[in-house]
Amino acid sequence: MRKKSDRDGNNLVNQLNFIGLSIVENKEQINKILKNSPEVFGSGRSVELLKRFIEVSIRPVLNFKNETKLKYLVEFVVSGFISVYVRWFNDGCAESSEKLADAVNEFVLGALSEYVRPKS
Repeated sequence: MRKKSDRDGNNLVNQLNFIGLSIVENKEQINKILKNSPEVFGSGRSVELLKRFIEVSIRPVLNFKNETKLKYLVEFVVSGFISVYVRWFNDGCAESSEKLADAVNEFVLGALSEYVRPKS
């Protein structure tokens, strides 16, 4: 039987894959937005929704209750997630979306690995 932390980590990966897939499926529209208004992905409602989505996704995975620390961790994860996808668009989407998703998942889980532990 898998540990709860493994299941939670897989759930987070699934949710990040869902977000990434949504970005890839709307690649042409997002690319146009980035070219015309790159600041859209640095602030605004879309970023706040992504922050909330990731916060809700990682809250059950984490073993600390410090809300300030959680806020900063979410900020770190979201800004990294957005930056990687913006870089992908700026590079002409040269890398496959599968390789990109694998890299993003590895980075996010790596950043969270210190905090994702079975509760004792």
